[in-house]
Amino acid sequence: MMTLAHSFGRGMARRDLGTGMALFAPLGADAPTESEIVEALADARFYLRRDVDADATVTYRLFHQGLTDSLMHMVGPAEVGGGGQSVHGVLLDRLCRDAGRRPGAATAWATLASPYLRRHAIDHAVASDRVDELLADGDFLVYADPATLIRGLPHARTSSGQRAAAVYRTSLRSHHGLDQDPAVRRSVLMVDAARHQDIALGRHLAATSSTARCAQRHPSPLA
Repeated sequence: MMTLAHSFGRGMARRDLGTGMALFAPLGADAPTESEIVEALADARFYLRRDVDADATVTYRLFHQGLTDSLMHMVGPAEVGGGGQSVHGVLLDRLCRDAGRRPGAATAWATLASPYLRRHAIDHAVASDRVDELLADGDFLVYADPATLIRGLPHARTSSGQRAAAVYRTSLRSHHGLDQDPAVRRSVLMVDAARHQDIALGRHLAATSSTARCAQRHPSPLA
């Protein structure tokens, strides 16, 4: 339940729950198996609400905000090895790692990122003061859920982050299109980056465009 206390929106699917459960497990414990995740959900069923995500997977969240608040105050950065980071920051790193992020590599937003991560990475970034880091990732802007991303834009702190936020806001109505093709969104963002003279973001969007096309032709067996 600790993982769900640190989740947002309609909650997490089992895939994301496993990532969080590993984070909050005792030091040295193995990552939970699928059967252990199912068992934990069954044990906590009285405290849970279920929903269905856009990809038809079942999501879980705590039924009461008071329970969420109580659980959140029971753990801090020291308990999850966060060092100077908040719990939300450590959880964001773990979720991104499981979506393909490796040292020197980017998160695979197009192929491996879950619907939860695309929708709520920005919420975890706001809670850990890391919004600028996400806004510098052109692929994140392409695949993030516009409804949640727009709420995080005012939290940009750096000049580059604020430029990226301005680029995204320029064609916000287009990004909100329910049937928006990622390729179309990328093209819109590239044009708006040029309008705002955001050369770095424009180059990032152009560079990741070819990578995304390759990934769509040759999807990862882990997707």
